[in-house]
Amino acid sequence: MSSSIRDLILANVPEDGSAIGNMALVALLRETVPGLTDEEYSAAKDDLVADGLLGKGRGRGGSVYLLGDRKSVV
Repeated sequence: MSSSIRDLILANVPEDGSAIGNMALVALLRETVPGLTDEEYSAAKDDLVADGLLGKGRGRGGSVYLLGDRKSVV
């Protein structure tokens, strides 16, 4: 399930490089994956950050933004 969560995260992060809050992103993902836990989300998000696909931003609950050209990674 982790790779599908990674794919969903990448599909829902704005393509223009602007940030989206983690709480808002989790809410969007739970529309598709109702049983998604905070731990599953965090693990997938942290993997994407470690792989250099997402950057971490500020905000209440934190935020993420897309690094580079998404088309080359999806």
